[in-house]
Amino acid sequence: MQVHTTGLLLLTAVLSGSAVAAPPKATHAPIYSPAQSVERLITSRQLGEYRIMISRPRTPAPAAGYPVLYVLDGDDYSAPTADLANHLLAGADDNLEPGIIVAIGYPDDSRRSFDYLPPSPVSPNVERKADGTPYLDDKWGGADLFLDFIENELKPQVERYNRIDKSRQALFGHSYGGLLAVHALFTRPSMFQTYLISSPSLSWNGRYILDEEAAFAGKLQTVKEKITAVVTVGEYEQGMSPAQAQGPDVEERAARSVRRRSVDSDRELSQRLNALAPQRLTSSFKVFAGQTHGTVALPAIGYGLPTAFAARH
Repeated sequence: MQVHTTGLLLLTAVLSGSAVAAPPKATHAPIYSPAQSVERLITSRQLGEYRIMISRPRTPAPAAGYPVLYVLDGDDYSAPTADLANHLLAGADDNLEPGIIVAIGYPDDSRRSFDYLPPSPVSPNVERKADGTPYLDDKWGGADLFLDFIENELKPQVERYNRIDKSRQALFGHSYGGLLAVHALFTRPSMFQTYLISSPSLSWNGRYILDEEAAFAGKLQTVKEKITAVVTVGEYEQGMSPAQAQGPDVEERAARSVRRRSVDSDRELSQRLNALAPQRLTSSFKVFAGQTHGTVALPAIGYGLPTAFAARH
């Protein structure tokens, strides 16, 4: 599939400080605009309130309904995702079509550590800081409750007010959100058909997430729709950027980078996914040059949108 990259090039230019020629101005209204957006508070039966930001396309729904992309860390990524979709759709060919963007955030303090991290005991192989304390948050283990909220409470609300193609549902997550996307794929693969997995924290809790991988091959045999996984990572997530190499914590940062092997681990994950059952699951892998863990999320969204919103012919 040919991918239109104008939005991604603009984003890369902003992040790198380089200059590029401006794209042709659109001669029509943007597909996504504030007038098409809806924000609601939804109270989960078990987890409290969520701030849900829904971006609807200006164009009519296809006969089968819109594809839909659920975006984690929605307070950060709701508006940028809609902006990137506008850039991509402004010059896209028939291989890309608008979809519904559902960003999941919080009305007050974030609860992402609890919501995104799977239930698990503390691993004897847990990664530790220089002082011996583990790299673990105070609270974790709510991932299954959070996925239940999306499946049983949020999705019905979205589908009540929008025409959704349930065979084209995608999830985007970065960092802990990427880890949640891997957890969802391994434990309930039919929940989404596209998994946009950005810099997943695979090393969390002694790489516990890989314990779930053993049973995944069996679960994969039950899926009805083919699954696509897009795994992305920044070049400087294994190694350090020039700026990071000048930081006061350079030695600990370097040691952590060696332990986590983020680029290699993400590449190997994508390779294992591809080898499982190509007729049921395909995975692609992308390293973004010059990007760190903190800067790579938006390029990852721009790269994944053409897969999440790929048109059906």
